[in-house]
Order: sequence, then structure tokens, then C-alpha cells
Amino acid sequence: LLLAIMSYRWVESPIRHQARWVVRPGVTVMAAIALMMTANVLCIVWFNATSAWANSPAQQRYAQAHVDAPVIYSMPCDDWYHSDKVRFCAFGPSDAKHTVVLMGDSIGAQWFPAVAEVFNRPDWRLLVVTKSSCPMVDEPIFYPRIGRDYVECSTWRRNALQQVAALQPDIVILGSVQTANFDRTQWIEGTARLLKVISGSAGHVYILRGTPHLPFDGPSCLSSKNWLPWLHLRRGTCQAPVFSKSDNDVYQWLQEASRRFGNVSMLDLNGAICPDGQCRAERDGKVVFRDSQHMTATFAGSLGKELGQRLNMESPPDPSGEAR
Repeated sequence: LLLAIMSYRWVESPIRHQARWVVRPGVTVMAAIALMMTANVLCIVWFNATSAWANSPAQQRYAQAHVDAPVIYSMPCDDWYHSDKVRFCAFGPSDAKHTVVLMGDSIGAQWFPAVAEVFNRPDWRLLVVTKSSCPMVDEPIFYPRIGRDYVECSTWRRNALQQVAALQPDIVILGSVQTANFDRTQWIEGTARLLKVISGSAGHVYILRGTPHLPFDGPSCLSSKNWLPWLHLRRGTCQAPVFSKSDNDVYQWLQEASRRFGNVSMLDLNGAICPDGQCRAERDGKVVFRDSQHMTATFAGSLGKELGQRLNMESPPDPSGEAR
């Protein structure tokens, strides 16, 4: 609207009302045609340049990072809000002596590559059961994306917990977002109610701390930085501080809930994701985040050794098949 007002005031009106501007109509028409042709040529050149850059290996790397998600998303164990049916994805021998369950929302699901690496062992079976946007807190949740209470989440979570408890797994790993809009009481009591269902039948339960939340989209920032850095001077480094008061508060509340159970522990790997207090969109040649808070599957897989050490599973299994 502002551009239209300005062009009307200083371009259209003078031309229409001041004849002296149009001294030679033929020249004016030719100049206008030349201007339009130049503009078209520049647009075509710009389009070709941007298309070539978008399809270059450097940019395709960032485009691929956006879809670098765990393989479980191509399997039936995460049905988002479309269904409340519980579906497990199974990896490893069905008659394995030991069972580990990875359960959670998309924040939990992102850890699958690391968990799969840790438990790729002869006598271990890995079961995955996740539902995106469904936090591991026994509280009803309003989901803005669908504009209503996420009842499928509540039903799925209740049934999934019962089924996991019936399995009597050796290890349960829970992963969940830390930005859900719950207050302190809901975080503590809702988590405690959830843990009460499975802690009695599981050997040990681990709660993974939610990953840090970037104030920008990781691959998009890297893409812009490598193409037109002058457009993103303030965030040219594509990094942000890891500290977040709200995240720290939630982590402390989860710790408070977990201390009620003797076989529940917290796992904080954010130092491995964002060392030195800084979250970088790219580290050691790997794109870390596929959006603003989910790790790429490639980077998550590189944390397998670190996760194994935290789970006391870094040593190879004994010849007898018992994990050390």
C-alpha cells in the first residue's frame, strides 16, 4: 500500500498531469519497453542463479538435513494424532533375554539412532512406541495444531504404559518435550503418576532431558549463511546459548518426580549436544538439528557411545550374552 501511494504521488500523477514530462512519446514507449525487458532478463538471471544454487551439493545437504529423521517414521509405531492405537516397532531377536523400550513423543523418537546403536547386541530386543506431540506426563493436553484437546494422546499414553508394564522390560527410556504448557504441579505429579505405572515392572527407567530449543531453524540458517550471509548478519554463526530458565525448571521438576522411585534416573545429554553452553546448527561436519529442536538422525546416531556410557552399556556383551 505504501509503495502504491508513493508511486501514485511521484510517478503516475506527474506523468499524467505534467505534459512536459512526455516530450517524445515514441522515446518514452521505447524506454519503457527497454526497462521491462531489462527487468525480465534480471528476473530470469536471478531465478536461474537461485535454482542452480538450491540444487548445488552444498544446499542439497541442508535440504536433506530437514528430512533426516529416524527410520521409525516410515514404520507404523508413530501414528501422530490420527489414531490412539498402540503399535510397537521391534528390532532384534524376538527371543532375546533382555528388552529395552524407547517411549515418548518426537523428542524421544529422535534418540532412536543412538539407542539402536547401544542395544545392537545379541541378547537385546529394542521396542519403540512413540506418538508425536504427546508428552510423557499424565495430564490432558490442548494441542493448538489440531485446535482441541489431544484425547488420542491421553488414550494412547494410558494403553501404551499398561502394555509396556506387561512386558516387564529390563530398561525403559522415556523422552519428551520440555516446552509443554504445564505448571510445576502438573509436571511433578503427572510425571510421578506415569512412572508409578511402569517403575514396578521395569528393571530401570531413564528419563531423557528434552533437547534445547533454537530460536531459528538449523538447516535454514546454515543455508542462508552459506548463500547470502549479509542477509543474516546477526545470526551468521547459526548458534545460540543452551541456557533456558524454563527448561531448567522443568528438568528440576522431573528430577523431583523421579526421586520418588528407586529405579528411575535422569539422563542429561545436552552437554554432548551443545558443548560449552552453545548450541550450534553444525558441528564437526554434521548438521545437528533438522529444525529448531529435533536432532538429525545422523547426529543422534553419533551420540550412541555417549548414551551407552550413561546407561553403563559401553562395554561389549560377554560371550555368555549377558551385558556388562
